[in-house]
Amino acid sequence: KEKATLSPTERKAHTKDLARQRDEVRVFALYQARTQKIGQYDHTDLISLATTLIKSHPDVIDRYRHVLIDNFQDLSPRERELLKLLAKKKRSVWAIGNTDQAINERALPPREILKWFEAELNAKVLNLTNVRRLTPEIAGVAERAISHNTERFKYTEDVRVVIAPGKMVTVI
Repeated sequence: KEKATLSPTERKAHTKDLARQRDEVRVFALYQARTQKIGQYDHTDLISLATTLIKSHPDVIDRYRHVLIDNFQDLSPRERELLKLLAKKKRSVWAIGNTDQAINERALPPREILKWFEAELNAKVLNLTNVRRLTPEIAGVAERAISHNTERFKYTEDVRVVIAPGKMVTVI
């Protein structure tokens, strides 16, 4: 809505939101200044520095033949850009992840990240359907908890838990 058409309640909420955003920008600027001053880098800095390095010196990655990505479902736009650079020379790219565990709001939706892998990296998606990390009881509780998610990516094959049953799960 335009500011002129906001109700007094909406205007107050909008003003609060703007103030919060200004505070976030100020805190982030202080954070960046402090980390630069002490020579520290966070994850985003490392991704940006690696991307810049590879763009300016593409030969630095010549000795690497394989790329392994864990938690592919949470790749940010910057991480996808870096991955495209790493995969450029027909390297072997392996990505492991679980679309039900996506937590990064900047990442592509589960259906889209799989399409991106196929289109941008000429990758083949293989669904691993045997679960060895948790008991059938825990898998059942998790499945019931996420089964109502209408945006959820549905695999073509059923996932099978291949570990011995454990203790019953109590949801509190």
